Amino acid sequence: MNSEIKANKQIKPPSGRSFIFRISNADKQRLKSLAEANNTSMSLCILNLIRRLPVGYKEHEMQQQKFEAVYALAKEINYIGKNINQLTVAIRQINADKKMKEGEFLALLQVLKEYNVKRDSIAEILNNHLF
Repeated sequence: MNSEIKANKQIKPPSGRSFIFRISNADKQRLKSLAEANNTSMSLCILNLIRRLPVGYKEHEMQQQKFEAVYALAKEINYIGKNINQLTVAIRQINADKKMKEGEFLALLQVLKEYNVKRDSIAEILNNHLF
């Protein structure tokens, strides 16, 4: 008879999503207000607090922000690359004509130093956003 009851009983697999706990009505009201203020659910507020993330943190929004940051950095790197290509053409022309003066050479060095600073700052930003 026991085996018959067990066979008829449907056992739900654990979903991994349910967790029931009790809090006071005042705490529930505070949690609800916090969730509404951050335009999120109470469950997500609790999960973010457990994960030590900002209460209103939403993964898809952060992914979008990271994508936009990386895209902007990639565009900046592309612009820098184009400037370097233009600079290379100019240097070759100047060198071919043997007309590179000291002032022009120093200006070239300054541009390359600025490039290195910009490249390093972009690398640092990428490291902060991706790693």
